Amino acid sequence: MPPKTLDPSTSAAAFYGWNLREERLRKGMTQQQLGTAIHVSNTRIAQIERVTGAPPTLDNSRDFDRVFRKDRFFESLWRMVRRERFPDKYRRFMELEAQAGEISEYAAACVPGLLQTKEYARCLLGHGLEATDEELQNRLAARLDRQTLLTGPSAPRYWVILDEAVLLRPCGKATVMQDQLISLLKAGAQPRVTLQVLPFASGPHPSMGGSMTVLELLNGSKAVYTEGAFEGHLVDEKTMVAPYATAYDQLRALALPPEDSAKLIKHIAEDIYSDTRLPTRSQRRRVAKKQLQQPRRGTVRRSR
Repeated sequence: MPPKTLDPSTSAAAFYGWNLREERLRKGMTQQQLGTAIHVSNTRIAQIERVTGAPPTLDNSRDFDRVFRKDRFFESLWRMVRRERFPDKYRRFMELEAQAGEISEYAAACVPGLLQTKEYARCLLGHGLEATDEELQNRLAARLDRQTLLTGPSAPRYWVILDEAVLLRPCGKATVMQDQLISLLKAGAQPRVTLQVLPFASGPHPSMGGSMTVLELLNGSKAVYTEGAFEGHLVDEKTMVAPYATAYDQLRALALPPEDSAKLIKHIAEDIYSDTRLPTRSQRRRVAKKQLQQPRRGTVRRSR
């Protein structure tokens, strides 16, 4: 049983754990019974209640709402816990991001967090980070949980522009990059997602200093989050947002159309990050050419 001294006011995770324990006891369930009901161990339930292990996931929260017949209560608490696990400078941006009807993002160095695969994100978070395995897992879970923003009927319109450097800078093994690029192609095919690539040939542009995200909120206002290697900056004053929105429109004009962008991503995935056990596109072309040049067997001779 979790300690009675657990203070729900110390953190969002503690508030979540305290409410979970209260609902479980009110329903007369043991940790073992609750774990069985949502297909996890009783140790996992104890960790969430005591805030001693990995934080709850979105699936956990939805299962708790189902068992206790709550209307997205634990799902709402989960979103509070998720925001708390990000740095202070990033939390306000996440709050605004959740209120956006359209998100326009330019990524200068790496695949945006909303589109990262698990292995790509793991590789990215593992570089230059002095953290325990548990801390790394928590950060990885937080990043992947954030991707739920793009799912569901109320998902925002998402427009993303990737610098060509994002595609060519390897992170992890070739298979990790190839899976990531294939995942980008699938994301770009979604009806509410538009994906473009800004090629090197486009030359200099207004946003070469770093990445940028423009949020168009449901109330009609806009906010911009700019991010460099070591810091991020949120701009939400109307007069200061306008230049960033104009710069993003210029990036749209400089970038390849979505169809050509998809072709470039596919080309890089097949020819640069292809598995050595599989033939590349150029290799397949050479094989096909040789096959066409070889005489066919079993053909019927034309009569004299």
